[in-house]
Amino acid sequence: MEKPNSTNRTVCMLARLPCAHYDASIKLFSGMLADHGISMITTASPTVAIAHRGPVIIMLVEQYTLATHAVAIARALVGRRTAAMVFRAQEALTGTKLKTRLKRLLLGIERHMSPITMMSIVPLDILPKADSLFKSWLHDPQIWDVPFLPAPSVDRNLAERVVAEAHGRRVVVALGLMESYKGVEMLAALAKDKAFCSKYMLVIAGLQLEKTVPIFAEIQSDCIIENRYISDGELYALYDVADFIWSVYGPSYDQASGIFGRAIQFGRTPIIRKGSLIDQYSTYLGAKPVIVAWQAEPSEIAMELDASSGKISPLVIGNDVSRANLMTALYGDLP
Repeated sequence: MEKPNSTNRTVCMLARLPCAHYDASIKLFSGMLADHGISMITTASPTVAIAHRGPVIIMLVEQYTLATHAVAIARALVGRRTAAMVFRAQEALTGTKLKTRLKRLLLGIERHMSPITMMSIVPLDILPKADSLFKSWLHDPQIWDVPFLPAPSVDRNLAERVVAEAHGRRVVVALGLMESYKGVEMLAALAKDKAFCSKYMLVIAGLQLEKTVPIFAEIQSDCIIENRYISDGELYALYDVADFIWSVYGPSYDQASGIFGRAIQFGRTPIIRKGSLIDQYSTYLGAKPVIVAWQAEPSEIAMELDASSGKISPLVIGNDVSRANLMTALYGDLP
């Protein structure tokens, strides 16, 4: 591995900010590089990233789409290293849409350009024929980042309301932007099911999209629905009072999940879709989620929750491989 020198001791991060919960990952990488005496600057401009003389990290390939590949290839032509995080790696390998086929073609070309390292955020072992597109990988940063990040100022108001209204029931929390692929129809069915709500306190906390608002609009049951942005401080407090964290994502969104990653870091049992990439990732990690079928009935979900302990010991995922692979992508020694 080449050593950082006067021209490459600063890494440039290409990312549009704010970058949702990936902002935490940007802080994580900045701290990690600082441990090696390397500084990091952030830009939203592909042009600035192309011109940067030191290594570049592209935080999220899917955020820039074609511009990602333009940056990586332009830099490779003058021998400058680029590491890029591919969040939808399985889609790139198996998707059939024209846009996905183009992405696969470009990743295949970049696989053979030595200055470029396209990195999956799940281990290559659980992806089909992954080495055809990816040279390397790292664990989803939100599976191992909490110990390395400053804790936010915790806002417990919503969490305390949850505890007060639960009356001893175990708590199931669904977090984040409420999009269709996050099983919102399943959540609505749970909220409307009196038998489920008599045993479990359901909390649906996150901004609803225009097309998902009607799904929740007429629900009147013993649950909490917060249609708004939930701050990091509120998120941490909700994880603290939760027993289960909803991570049931449909087949159209088969990728790693920060909600899932935080659940296992905080020692809360994630609820996941049977046969999903997260299902395979859980097995790889040794996690013990509650596994349900897509569009499972409330009674079926309740049966699986009844058999689970809910709150568990936090799962600590080693970060040595992730850190080493990223440093190698930035400074060499990859085929």
